[in-house]
Amino acid sequence: MAESLVSTQNPLSAKLSQVLGSSYTDYDVKRALGSLDESFAENTPTSRRRLRATFESIDIEQSGAILTQYEQVISVIPQFYYKVLPR
Repeated sequence: MAESLVSTQNPLSAKLSQVLGSSYTDYDVKRALGSLDESFAENTPTSRRRLRATFESIDIEQSGAILTQYEQVISVIPQFYYKVLPR
C-alpha cells in the first residue's frame, strides 16, 4: 500500500522502484547491460547524447551483415530450384 502511494506521488520514485525491483537474471537483460557497459565508458553529457547514435550505428552494421548473408542465400535458391524441379 505504501509503495503504491509513493509511486502515485512521485514518478521518479515509481521508475526507480521498477528498475530496482527488476530481475537481472534474464539473459537478455544481462546482455543489454553488458552492451551498455562496453559502449558507455564515461558518464558525460556528450557521451550520453551520443549513446543512442552509437547503438543505432551498431544496429545498422548488424542489419547490413544480415542482409549480406540473406543475399547470399537468395542467390543460391535458383540453383536448388532447378535441381529439384527439372524441366
